[in-house]
Amino acid sequence: MNLRISTLKLHNDSIKEDMNTNKTFKDIEHEGWLERALSYEFMTPTTNQAIDPILESFGDIRGKHLLEVAPGPGHLSGRAARLGAKINAVDFAITMVNHAQAQYPNVSFQEGDAENLGFADNQFDGVICAFGLLHLAYPDQAITEAFRVLKPGGRYTYAVWCPPERGGDFSAS
Repeated sequence: MNLRISTLKLHNDSIKEDMNTNKTFKDIEHEGWLERALSYEFMTPTTNQAIDPILESFGDIRGKHLLEVAPGPGHLSGRAARLGAKINAVDFAITMVNHAQAQYPNVSFQEGDAENLGFADNQFDGVICAFGLLHLAYPDQAITEAFRVLKPGGRYTYAVWCPPERGGDFSAS
C-alpha cells in the first residue's frame, strides 16, 4: 500500500515538472472533467457494468443513506435511489454535477472535494465510488475521508480499472 501511495504522490508532483506548468494533477483532472461532462456518456456502457456489483455488496439498500464520491453522470446514484436508498453525491466538476442532477433530480448532487468531504463524521451507511479513485491526486486521502464519514459498521465499495496484466478491466472491492 505505501509503495502505491508513494507512486501516486510522485506522479502528482511530477506533473508540474513534466508539463513545465504550475498546474497540479488535480488541476488538470478538474479542467478535463469540466470540459468533458457531456461527452463522458460514451463510457457508460462499460462503466455501468459496475453498478450492480457495487450496490449488491450492500444487500438491501432500501432506507440506507449512501454517499457517492465522483459520480460523474450519476448513473450509480440514480440506480441506488430507484432501489430506495437516500443518496448524496459529490463531484469536483460542477458541469458533471449539473448534468447528473438534470438526469436524476431525486438525488442530491453537489460540488465538492473527495479528498476533503464536507460532511460530518459517521453520517453515511455506505460510501460508493465507481472509477473515481484513479482520477484523484491523493486517493489514499479520499479513502480516509470515506471512512471518516461512514457510520460504525458502514461499508465502502469502489471500482477501479485493473492493470493491463489483469486484463485492463474493472474490479469492485
